[in-house]
Amino acid sequence: MDGWNWRGLNRSGIRVGASEVEVKKMKKRWKILGVASVGLFFSLAAGCDEVSEPSDPLAEFERPEALVEPAAETPEEEFEEFDPVVVEFPGWPGQDEQMTFELMWLGGNEQLELREAPKVDAQVAAGGSWFDGDHFDWLQSLVVVQTPRPLVVVQDYEMTVTPFDTEEGELEAADERIRLEQGERIFLYRYQDEGSCYLGIRDGVVLGSCPRSRLEPEEEPQELDDPWTSIDEKWWVKVEGDDGVGWFVVSEAPVEVHPREIEGYDEFDGAGGHY
Repeated sequence: MDGWNWRGLNRSGIRVGASEVEVKKMKKRWKILGVASVGLFFSLAAGCDEVSEPSDPLAEFERPEALVEPAAETPEEEFEEFDPVVVEFPGWPGQDEQMTFELMWLGGNEQLELREAPKVDAQVAAGGSWFDGDHFDWLQSLVVVQTPRPLVVVQDYEMTVTPFDTEEGELEAADERIRLEQGERIFLYRYQDEGSCYLGIRDGVVLGSCPRSRLEPEEEPQELDDPWTSIDEKWWVKVEGDDGVGWFVVSEAPVEVHPREIEGYDEFDGAGGHY
């Protein structure tokens, strides 16, 4: 500082023996330093009046509002839809494992048309006629369901079912466990004894229980219409005619059906009656 020697200063901070010019310079510098010191003092004093708050490291960041996604709407449960098909069931209406039936001819000299297959549009393969009152043998019997009855499940339930092979016309060996749910649409093909039914469910036809308390027809049945039968079915029988073998619909022929027990059982008391 211009060669100052801090030693030998008087109480005013001016070197003893300094010239007049030096004295003026020293006073001017001290004046500047004094103003700066006063400014610094008030600046520090003002800072002391403010209460310092604990620093929050997250204060600089905006806290995002909690994002609440709207509740997703629960979609209505969709069930796999069964596509009804024509199914042939070996046997006859009301079949009992201990029972069989006989056919009695009541058509006189009328010729019965016998078709190549159990279909209404099949070609006529042969004809047949028998003496009135005569019983004649049958070779094969089928119940062909053209239109099953739609049912709706009104209460959930589980059941053990046996899949039915519609191509081979027979039940499969392995059983399955399935669950039917309220609102599901299924189809009734045949009602069996002891509360069992052939049902069209999802991807196939099965034999299983069909409790009436948990199922109901999709549409109100017409008068005298049994709601626990299919809408359209035909009972076909294959027989040997006069000039060949063929099929006919039992309900459309002049025949009478006589149920009877299979050989080895007593004669069925209720035998007789027209189908």
